[in-house]
Amino acid sequence: MYFDIKDLVEFYSDTSLGKRTASSLSKTLNHLFKSGKGEMILGYGFTTPLLEPYLERFEKAVSLMPGLQGAINWPKSSNNVSILVDEAFWPVETESVDTVLILHGLENSLNPNVLLSEAWRVLKPNGTLLVFVSNRAGFWARTDITPFGCGRPYSFNQISNLLKQTNFAIEQNLLTLNGFPTENNMALSLPNVMTYLLNLTKVELFSGVIAVKASKKIFAPEKLVADYLSLGVRKLSSSRGVA
Repeated sequence: MYFDIKDLVEFYSDTSLGKRTASSLSKTLNHLFKSGKGEMILGYGFTTPLLEPYLERFEKAVSLMPGLQGAINWPKSSNNVSILVDEAFWPVETESVDTVLILHGLENSLNPNVLLSEAWRVLKPNGTLLVFVSNRAGFWARTDITPFGCGRPYSFNQISNLLKQTNFAIEQNLLTLNGFPTENNMALSLPNVMTYLLNLTKVELFSGVIAVKASKKIFAPEKLVADYLSLGVRKLSSSRGVA
């Protein structure tokens, strides 16, 4: 099953589980991320449920939605800043974005490395990447009643390796969206019970999402590195000669 834009909008807007999901992920986002004033944030996938509160906090917020998924006009309260894009070609200037947020983007990507390379390209040096992916080990990835049960889920190692391959330095990762993927309001409204269960069992089973905060790594040009090393060798040889 594949969640297209209509399914995603209905899940987050019309179901109690979707609304609780957005609330839980928003709290995680606030925990991972404190910046915003005077900056630009770019969302990829279906990030509008999390970006909405940041419209006033950021200087500029833009939502990129993949072609396979479809797009909607967003936000409803002002001019549209939602763009339908190819995952490999973002209509965004290089090194122009402070923060990139990805939600429901990697699981259905045709080429995750290319997608993340685009995120790396548009980020400013040391810019922040925030990635939310379906947790492979959790119950949420095993049912298709939510978007997290569709596409390719990830383990900690898988998402970490993917980010390292695309030149991101991982700063923090955690499990979130704890509970059961059910419309039953009781399932996510008993924090003491959930905490008890999480302590008794593998926490991964009850966590629907892996959240990762990473930064764009900048490498020195090879020639500069070679010149620096060469200079060090010459200095060492010179000092030995004087002795």
